[in-house]
Amino acid sequence: MPFQDPENVGAVIRSAAAFGAARVVLLREAAHPFHPKAARAAGPALFQVPLLQGPSIQDLTSDQVPLIALATDGPELGATPFPESFGLVPGVEGPGLPAHFREGERRRIAMAPGVESLNAATATAVALYAWRQSHPSPLG
Repeated sequence: MPFQDPENVGAVIRSAAAFGAARVVLLREAAHPFHPKAARAAGPALFQVPLLQGPSIQDLTSDQVPLIALATDGPELGATPFPESFGLVPGVEGPGLPAHFREGERRRIAMAPGVESLNAATATAVALYAWRQSHPSPLG
């Protein structure tokens, strides 16, 4: 997660916990998860999902799991099954994704014509929900 807005950071941590994500990787661009606005948005979920530090989104790669970018193009969320394990990569608020993620594996959220994009935290929550629907697990 590269989000610079602390409220978006907290909202994604809460969504990650709610949908059973294994971890949240905070990229170098991300606001601090214990910033008061992030902590307020995350609530108790701040302590329910492991938080890891990662590189800049510009340098992000993975040899262990595929990285799937949230983009404005590519297949819709439900059109292609999610792998068993993967990293979900939303873009930075405003600039979006670096070029190397715009060419790789990506998914988009279908929206009404004329709407440019969703809020970064909302888009991430929608993608996590779609993933959870395709990979049910025993959530409380």
